[in-house]
Amino acid sequence: MKRVLKRVLVGRCGVDSGQIMIADPCYLIGDDFADKDYKAACAITLSDDQAGSLPFAKGHEGKAVVASSGIGDGFYPVWAIYDEVEMFGERIMKLEIDFSDHIYLKNAEEEESD
Repeated sequence: MKRVLKRVLVGRCGVDSGQIMIADPCYLIGDDFADKDYKAACAITLSDDQAGSLPFAKGHEGKAVVASSGIGDGFYPVWAIYDEVEMFGERIMKLEIDFSDHIYLKNAEEEESD
């Protein structure tokens, strides 16, 4: 199998609550995503681990994964990592969200280099 591996900027994600969620969009429709889910997401991102899995109503994990954005609000780049998969062709194998691309961190780096 020939490895293609490429990294492509696929967009940017706005963060206004200091956290981000990865979920199948069908789980966020109507009653499937409720105020209690948002509160649970906040509890997870404010925990020592700063990230974790949001459970389904019956308690098993997998409804979503949430994480703190580390610094807080921002507009973060999302990268797709592609690879060639035998019998399926080129596919996204990973997504990366770069929370280090934040104005406060850039300002800190500039101050350190001065």
